Amino acid sequence: MNKIITLIFFVFGILVNLNAQERHVYTQHFINPVLINPAATGFSNNHGIIINYNNKWAGFDNGPKSLSLSYDGPIANRLSMGALIFRDGIASLETLKGQLSYAYKIPADNYQVSFGLTTEYIQYGLSGDDLNNGLVSFEDPILLERLEGSRFFDVAAGVYGVFNENITFGLVLPGLVRARLDNNGGTSERTINYIVHLGYKYAVPNYDFYIEPSIFIKQLRYTPFHADVNLKMGFMEDQLIGGLTYSLGYDRLGFLIGTRVNNFNVYYSYNVSLEESQQYHNGLHEFTLGFNISGGSGQNISEK
Repeated sequence: MNKIITLIFFVFGILVNLNAQERHVYTQHFINPVLINPAATGFSNNHGIIINYNNKWAGFDNGPKSLSLSYDGPIANRLSMGALIFRDGIASLETLKGQLSYAYKIPADNYQVSFGLTTEYIQYGLSGDDLNNGLVSFEDPILLERLEGSRFFDVAAGVYGVFNENITFGLVLPGLVRARLDNNGGTSERTINYIVHLGYKYAVPNYDFYIEPSIFIKQLRYTPFHADVNLKMGFMEDQLIGGLTYSLGYDRLGFLIGTRVNNFNVYYSYNVSLEESQQYHNGLHEFTLGFNISGGSGQNISEK
């Protein structure tokens, strides 16, 4: 029993320090930057709902899976607001997050730039059928403490913008303010975290077709420094969307396909690792459903 409890606590102890880094879960953030950047909230001037599901190690029992539901849209002139609910689980370890984001946009003749702020409540705990194992003793005070979970308050800031309608840029600073809300002890060391984004959209002359390369450079807590290099392609006013992603520092290759019909968007991506760990699972699968409820053009903010 002691070995089982020790193993659970060891993994839990690692993951509990990953607060504010849920942004690393997503691979389709170059399609929907609002998932990681608070400044992208309401940038398209439309009200939108996004449902995202991520299965990181498909085919691996109790592998990492996450589900998020978000809303964002304008609430006043130049001011937007958003909300996100996030759940991530791996075996008996569970992360829950609630997030509110606010953004203020400054328009001009040849550019638009938005400044955003996010407040987040994050809770880490234990759950699942493994806790019903007869070898687990609920009289253990350490286990009871872990079952209560660890709770954090986090603040992130961001900048997002478009220049000349074809150059996109962004900066996210997660974990600017971080405070532990429970009394279970432990502190979080201060680190510099950031995500830098730059993209360019090129419309092929005389064809209803565009290509949009982009790069996201990431320095995140307890996550190896890496960069996602993306290539998005759109055909027939985005009735067909394709894309490629290669993660430098992770040796991961991803393929994306999607479509937009009226105000409805759907995307699917498959990522395969080029490392030895790939032989133990079936890769990463990610699904995104998006719906524009404003009755506007339905244009994704990454396409402005």
